[in-house]
Amino acid sequence: MKDKRKAIEYIPIDDLKLYEQNTRTHSPAQIEQLSRAITEFGFTNPVLIDERNELIAGHGRTAAARLLGLTEVPAIRLIGLTTTQKKALRIADNQLALNAGWDEAMLSRELASIDETGFDLALTGFDLDEIESLLDMATAPETMQSTDDPTKETDSYDNEDDDEAQEQERQEEAFEPPAQPMTRLGD
Repeated sequence: MKDKRKAIEYIPIDDLKLYEQNTRTHSPAQIEQLSRAITEFGFTNPVLIDERNELIAGHGRTAAARLLGLTEVPAIRLIGLTTTQKKALRIADNQLALNAGWDEAMLSRELASIDETGFDLALTGFDLDEIESLLDMATAPETMQSTDDPTKETDSYDNEDDDEAQEQERQEEAFEPPAQPMTRLGD
């Protein structure tokens, strides 16, 4: 599909058609979270629709908009997708976001910064236990590093003893050939 600029349209919510085989589920609590986020930030992420106003992405946002009593939602109309492409995009739109990770050290500092202003951190989508744990991380010593980015160095790599211990672990985990090999040299 060629990259073409897409315009945002405002579609009456009653004109939207839900995709009956939508594989993504939305609990009432999550719809409430989306509703609170829309109230706080506005409708910042348009739904995706096809030529017939059938939803490709945005079922949860549409449900939240209905809960709020909105009469229209912003939409981007995708024209020319095959039925298979629409099905795949419905799945990819949700799964690709799940494949991302968090830099927990940075996230904890960012949440702490937001928390200092008195802003409701529940609007970030994290539950209260997660928020508390992340805020605790923010107050931990500065030696904490992200575990999501293997390219970031940590203090332990500066210690030669740690390097030797890691090398020994690698040697212990090395592959050992089976006692009765299936093939022999020259087979």
